[in-house]
Amino acid sequence: MTFPLVSVIVPNYNYGRSIGLCVEAALNQTYPNIEVVVVDDCSTDDSAAVAAAAGARVVSTGVNSGVAVARNLGAELSSGEILVFLDSDVAMHPDAVARSVELLGSGQGYGAICGTYEPEPLIRDSLIEEYRSLQQYYLLLKSEGVIDTVHTAILAIPRQVFDEVGPFNPVLRHTEDQDYGRRISERYKVLSSLEVLGRHDHDDTVRIVLDKVFARARLAVPLILSRRALQGGFVTGPRAGASLAA
Repeated sequence: MTFPLVSVIVPNYNYGRSIGLCVEAALNQTYPNIEVVVVDDCSTDDSAAVAAAAGARVVSTGVNSGVAVARNLGAELSSGEILVFLDSDVAMHPDAVARSVELLGSGQGYGAICGTYEPEPLIRDSLIEEYRSLQQYYLLLKSEGVIDTVHTAILAIPRQVFDEVGPFNPVLRHTEDQDYGRRISERYKVLSSLEVLGRHDHDDTVRIVLDKVFARARLAVPLILSRRALQGGFVTGPRAGASLAA
């Protein structure tokens, strides 16, 4: 049995608190053929050093450019037949990569596999974080199945598909996932799977939560309004309405 190389690509900007846990979990997968590439977007903390000490190959964007540019650079500099884009505040379950590869090779026509969060946070800090963890867990639970967007916290894509669809839009810093989800779902089925799991270090204060909700909702509204149909998954009717209200 052959195991195609999987490149786990981790964009990072100042995630020194969680990047070590993220890299350690990525390197301790049951899948036997993995490389981990951390793309540091010019962090001002020690996260790049922490990632290197944990065993990742660390490269730099050179200039702070946003998560889309970091992901694209990771894809360019890596060698895997399958790309797993992983947020730097997520620690995957030991079988997450193996499950992703299995689902991509199942013959169901999936062009991408999106993982989901556990209900418990990666690092417990506050009741706000506990709430956000449960909220995100149930949102992802509800979106299980074929969707026409992507969740980029854990996102597995064959390199052939990535090359065909093209890179993440480097101009977008916050809605690059929705843009990419629209583009890839026009060609392939995208599966949100509860078989691919990880723990996420959620935001732990009300101020940070509100700031992110407002910023992301404001940027998402033009994408929502430009579509004839809602994307499903995270962009359901109630969530679209909430974005407009925010």
